Amino acid sequence: MSAETELQRALQRIQAPDELEAQRRAWTLVRAAQDAREPVEWPRRRLRPALIAATVVVILAAAVSPPGRALVGSVHDAFTSEKVKARPALTSLPAPGTLLVNAKSGPWLVRFDGSKRSLGTWSEASWSPQAKYVAVTRGHEVAAIDPNAKGAIRWSLA
Repeated sequence: MSAETELQRALQRIQAPDELEAQRRAWTLVRAAQDAREPVEWPRRRLRPALIAATVVVILAAAVSPPGRALVGSVHDAFTSEKVKARPALTSLPAPGTLLVNAKSGPWLVRFDGSKRSLGTWSEASWSPQAKYVAVTRGHEVAAIDPNAKGAIRWSLA
């Protein structure tokens, strides 16, 4: 222990002269002041029951309304640890044809049987007016791609 810590402990053990009698006098004075005070009646709180009633009404309205039920369901889902197994994302399209999908990784063609093919490192894609080509962009470049010829570029403008 340091010398400062020992000094603090030694000072705490020293009692002032007549310390115990001073404590007794102080408590007697405090008790007398407490007994002599005039009691003050607190005003009745009428706001608290109204707030409780309003809170109950809001909670009931939220639980009964469709948005409220959705919120309760979302909160429940966020706090439950139950994980649902994901189903396969795509097995087939609901109708014949080819679907053009713009994803973060670039544009993709999705065929009726569920097969997918990336169109390359393009940023965005759209079908041409007669859906014969796919118009793609990347930076300041625009190109037309033949979707049936494995992404062959038909023309390009920079």
